[in-house]
This record gives sequence, C-alpha cells and structure tokens, in this order.
Amino acid sequence: MTGTWKTYFAIQDEVTFKILKELQVKLMSYEQVRLYFRGTENIDAYLKMNQARNYLNRGDRGNNIVARQICQEVIALDPKWEMPYSVIGWTH
Repeated sequence: MTGTWKTYFAIQDEVTFKILKELQVKLMSYEQVRLYFRGTENIDAYLKMNQARNYLNRGDRGNNIVARQICQEVIALDPKWEMPYSVIGWTH
C-alpha cells in the first residue's frame, strides 16, 4: 500500500510541475525548492540530520567535524537523501 501512495504523490507532483510550466508561473525560490526537494522516509536519518544541523549551526571547527561524522551516518541510513551531502559541504 505504501508504494501505491508514493506512486500517487509522484504522479501528482509531476502533473503539478507540468501545469505550472505550461502556465509559466514564476515561483519564488523557496517554492521551487519545495517542489524539487525530497526528504527522507527514514526517521532515524531525519533525527540524526537534525543533530548534524545543530552542530553545524554552532559554527566552529570541532562542531563541524562532529556534524560531518553524523552526516556520514545519515548517508549510511539513506544514501539517496540529498540533505546530508549538502551539510557536509557546509562543514568544509
């Protein structure tokens, strides 16, 4: 049943994007990100990502290293999720 819902929402997103494209609607950047960005369905990955962002926001070298390590754990849990790769970039 879960796969059916995923397929339904994927089709819904595709139709929405095509309609917007045809109408040539100018979206604000945060709306575009929301259309393209896909989160994770892995709750452990999500919770760890929140930890990594908290360490990143502290803004010092030691905390950036910890954030990077946590992101590696997130990638192991969900390698297709883009967010941990992006945060690793910010840690450098």
